[in-house]
Amino acid sequence: MSKLFTARRLSLPVAIALSALIGACSLFSTRATPDKPLVTITGGKIAVEPEPLVFKVGGGPVDIVWRTDGKTLFAAENGIVIDGEVAVKDGPIINPRQDEIVNCRASQDRTTFTCTNKRSRKGLFKYTVRLVQDGKPLPAHDPGIMNLE
Repeated sequence: MSKLFTARRLSLPVAIALSALIGACSLFSTRATPDKPLVTITGGKIAVEPEPLVFKVGGGPVDIVWRTDGKTLFAAENGIVIDGEVAVKDGPIINPRQDEIVNCRASQDRTTFTCTNKRSRKGLFKYTVRLVQDGKPLPAHDPGIMNLE
């Protein structure tokens, strides 16, 4: 049997196995997206990926589901709070009564927190993330959400 024939015969099972492995990995992906941001702790500080969360206006409402690693929990009542609308990143709040990011709530196990972004108009919104690790609150983090046209 030639070496070429043996290599081809082995390459098909290897290709099938690699395809299955890659497919299985994608099922368990922790890839962060604007509608499924990942909240982590780095050096004792809260980090959100991606930051800021950027959405295109239109297309109807979308739920944003922030996720932790499962060991760190969102604060029960105020794990995610939409502080209001700002004119520029890190600027002062110009509209604390914004109605674009609404209906924020924690999951029962507090490993996820969900808010609905109406995506009905452009704007920049500041929010606060509060987590608890080993029963102790961590310093809050204030990232942003952008709705762009």
